[in-house]
Amino acid sequence: DLNTKWSGEKMILIPSLIHDECDKGAVIKKFGKTMTKKFGVVALVSSALKAKAYSNYGSTVASTESIFDDILRLKSGETNNTLVIYNRYDGIDLPDESCRVLILDSLPYFDALSDKYEKSCRPSSETINRKIAQKIEQGLGRSVRGEKDYSVILIIGSDLVKFVKSIVTNKYFSPQTRKQIEIGFEIAEMAKDDVNPEEDPIRSIASLVNQSLIRDEGWKDYYCEEMD
Repeated sequence: DLNTKWSGEKMILIPSLIHDECDKGAVIKKFGKTMTKKFGVVALVSSALKAKAYSNYGSTVASTESIFDDILRLKSGETNNTLVIYNRYDGIDLPDESCRVLILDSLPYFDALSDKYEKSCRPSSETINRKIAQKIEQGLGRSVRGEKDYSVILIIGSDLVKFVKSIVTNKYFSPQTRKQIEIGFEIAEMAKDDVNPEEDPIRSIASLVNQSLIRDEGWKDYYCEEMD
């Protein structure tokens, strides 16, 4: 409904558009590490195999059995370990401090055989793209659960970045999500010029993330203006 005001604040960042060296590996290394954090970092990945890249840095990978306990731990403030959840894009609530940084890693997969069959027959079919877009939107919604909630969302994995960038596929997103992604492109354009050649480029991503976390007034005003 176009009359419903957008709710919550999402800073969508696509690190690879800001600097070539800010690829998937660099983001996983930076945000997958175990360190003292006041807020949760969560990665949604498409497969158990992709989750392994995170566990190499000490992240906790949620299993079907452990997922609810893992999320409870985040909510109770045990946030030093990044939590990795694979092939699950809905039914998970990560409000407020339980998740301030959400990583969306690679294109979602399908479970149902009929979906897989359709994907193999018509890899670019409209039905498939709509379902993929729906799963991505479900993923994007995990970390912002209310009007006052805010989160940074990092989009990594070349297949996912391509889906989000392409006019052929991003038209399947809601107007709100399209606008948030557009803001992400604008941030990327501005941030490109600010990358310090003397520093590791991933630091420029971290400082953008920080603008949301410290509730930078400039960022908040810019976001509200654009979204309105």
